[in-house]
Amino acid sequence: MEKDEAIKIAKSKKSSADQLKGLLGISDEIDLLLAKHLNTSAEMLDDICWRQSFDDKIAPIVLTPSEN
Repeated sequence: MEKDEAIKIAKSKKSSADQLKGLLGISDEIDLLLAKHLNTSAEMLDDICWRQSFDDKIAPIVLTPSEN
């Protein structure tokens, strides 16, 4: 999948958890978008946090409760 297409999916509010799960690990930029997405599961957030390519920008987002 092209990075631009993955970014569009990660930014879309209509993307399902399954769609988002397929984007895990493509890039730090996409992982950051996934960390902000309301449909990202706790399991995916855990995966993002433990990745070797962990970005310091992700931790505060993951730890901040989202508004549902």
